Parts: sequence; structure tokens; C-alpha cells
Amino acid sequence: MTDFNEFMEKYDCYQDGTEDRIIEFFKTDHQEYYDAAQELAGHNDDPSPSEMCEAFVQSDKEELFYEIVKNWFHETYPDDYK
Repeated sequence: MTDFNEFMEKYDCYQDGTEDRIIEFFKTDHQEYYDAAQELAGHNDDPSPSEMCEAFVQSDKEELFYEIVKNWFHETYPDDYK
């Protein structure tokens, strides 16, 4: 199991504009988890990265969340994550 806070130190979803981009990625490519995160959060706004992670945890697929986010960062910022 990966610690969310340690993971976020390396893959900073909260940096300027990145949170919106990663949430949009989940919304378009992983709609099931996006919807689950909204439901868990109890609001209609976009869920936060931590709420997205919680949706994966609830589905017993926490490591999949980390793998998806890590791959997204490597594809989106290839020079920063070699």
C-alpha cells in the first residue's frame, strides 16, 4: 500500500492547474471512479484528488489509483518524470 501523502509529495496533483487537469482526465477516462468520488464526497463539484483516491479505496483498487496518476504524470510531464 502506498501512503497518499508520500505519493503526493512526488506527484503533486495540487500544483497550479494540475488538479483540474487530472480530475478532468478521471472524468473522461475513468468515469466510474469519478462518479463514485462525487457520491462519496456528497457534492456535485469535481472531487479532489484525495476524494478520487478514496473512491478507488472503496473499490479495493487503491494501487490502481496510484498507477493511473503516476502514468498520467509521466505522460503529461515527461521531462519532469523520467
